Amino acid sequence: MKGSSWGECKYAGYESEELIMQLKPALIVDLGQDGSAAVSAPFYPELKETVELFDQDKEIFIFNREEELKQAQELVSRHGYEAEPMNLVLLPPHTERTGHFSDYGFESGAGHLYLYEPGIAVFRLGTGAVQDPDSPMKTASEAEPEPAQRQMDEYVIARFHEADGLHFAVDRQHDELMDRTARAYGCTVDFIIS
Repeated sequence: MKGSSWGECKYAGYESEELIMQLKPALIVDLGQDGSAAVSAPFYPELKETVELFDQDKEIFIFNREEELKQAQELVSRHGYEAEPMNLVLLPPHTERTGHFSDYGFESGAGHLYLYEPGIAVFRLGTGAVQDPDSPMKTASEAEPEPAQRQMDEYVIARFHEADGLHFAVDRQHDELMDRTARAYGCTVDFIIS
């Protein structure tokens, strides 16, 4: 998913407990100041007939494919509503959230966890051979992932396991700090979204 490439997204199924992190196209619709619910908006019945919604939370409509997003955006615009497209990161159901989570994402009414993709970085912590400019070369056996994780905890928004290891989501502004912290403990970071 590096660089927000839609073609690299993985999807293990909507109902599956093995749901893995993936990018989802979304449309945030300005429903006006009257606070009306999306389901009572004039475009809603036509939207439900035209495209398949993956999920919805208030004014945020979430789709499986970018083509559905474009169709929905045209439909909403025809009805006189302003809408902004955005990428969301759908997190696995077993994700551990920290106190920072609500600043960067939300839980939908259906119980899915999302992060706003433009503001976050997601990485996997590894234990390969690392050369830190400020310390001698460390081998994989010298890596200290637990202390590295403790140092990173202050910045972590969410963490989750996937088949390839433990993943962390942080504010995008902290990606270099995460890399430096990992190197100091003989670890590596592999950014999946940055």
